[in-house]
Amino acid sequence: NDLKKRERARQEAATKLRNPLFHVNPQRLSIRNLAPHVDATLLKELIEAAGVSPKDVGAVHVARDKVPTAPGKKPKPGKSKGYAFAEFSSHACAMRVLRFANNNPELASYCVPRGKKLNSEVPRPIVAFVVEDHRKVALRQKREDDAKAKATAPLAGPSRKERRREKRIANRLEKKRARRGEAPAVAPKKTKVVDDGLLRDRADDRAVEQVFDAAERKRDKKRRKKKAPEQDVEYAYKAPQPDYLASLKKAVVAGEGRWFE
Repeated sequence: NDLKKRERARQEAATKLRNPLFHVNPQRLSIRNLAPHVDATLLKELIEAAGVSPKDVGAVHVARDKVPTAPGKKPKPGKSKGYAFAEFSSHACAMRVLRFANNNPELASYCVPRGKKLNSEVPRPIVAFVVEDHRKVALRQKREDDAKAKATAPLAGPSRKERRREKRIANRLEKKRARRGEAPAVAPKKTKVVDDGLLRDRADDRAVEQVFDAAERKRDKKRRKKKAPEQDVEYAYKAPQPDYLASLKKAVVAGEGRWFE
């Protein structure tokens, strides 16, 4: 039942927070106990019903099973796993949605599969702040930054449209030469001129670089031997309000604020 699911979620969060690599994200919510038909569109409608503007809502993701697809075909969405994640621009927006949706009996339609009748026990959404791993957060941020950099980076060489245009012009010129009876134009082969002196200079540079690299490796080896033992690194989640986040962490561990208000 719902009580067992809530208690299991609370114990899981408390176990993770014993590890210093985990922290409570005050701007990200996990929504559990969802029906299979609930998708991102329905979740956004639920968030809007809580009084949060769509501008303050970030990514809304429903966890689904992976479906194997053939290469070159569009992947099909898999079966819902029954939980989702939602990001917000501020902690106030996330708290507003949590207080509205968590254990709300009026939102039973989001928890009951279509075509199934309600029993005496009404299922309700289980909403809580997400406990995240610092390493996964950093990896996800790096992927997003790499994708943005790749999208904004200028393309090297002519574009596809320019290459097609050049090919059409070359084909037209070849057809004109064929009509006149002229021989097809053959691009002259480029002969690469090799300077012996340049080759010798490059070989000397490589030899000097190898000597310097070997000396650098020896110095690094000596430094590692003399290096003091590493101290324990504190993986503390830095936030503008550490006192509030500490109280929020205690509330998650203790299971406070789990019921509908």
